[in-house]
Amino acid sequence: MSQRSFLPENARSGAPTREGSEVLLVRWDEPLGVALISHPWGLTLGSPEDVEAWRVEVFAKLESLEKTRAGRFPIVVCVDGLMIRPSAAKEYGKVARSYSERFASGLARFTLRPNGVGQIITVVAMTEGYRANLFTSRRAAVAEALSQHGRNGRSKG
Repeated sequence: MSQRSFLPENARSGAPTREGSEVLLVRWDEPLGVALISHPWGLTLGSPEDVEAWRVEVFAKLESLEKTRAGRFPIVVCVDGLMIRPSAAKEYGKVARSYSERFASGLARFTLRPNGVGQIITVVAMTEGYRANLFTSRRAAVAEALSQHGRNGRSKG
């Protein structure tokens, strides 16, 4: 459901996801040369079940883009509108790492509205042994993702 007037209740309220509800947007931005992921309707990941429902959607959308792009590609994630409860943080980290390893030739996150989600992402990254790559502007996140993309080789299938 891409029109705001037809958003499911969970998307309007930031409530946990339910099966059949679209909770994130994934699109290729040709001028920037990156995939942009956002949660424009708000999303709360409060349990492992919420994370699993989110994982199913993010993987399906990234798989589709992977086919179109014929391999791995730079990804920039806007975490504004995303709430990760501490009870779901570890599962979120596992999913983020798995989609990064499978799809991303470069990955960076950004937030324009500093909040607790940035802290949770950073803590999970540190405890799981990877970089958070969290920035306070889209421009900086895009530059980082493209920089990693250049270092990692353009498209490793």
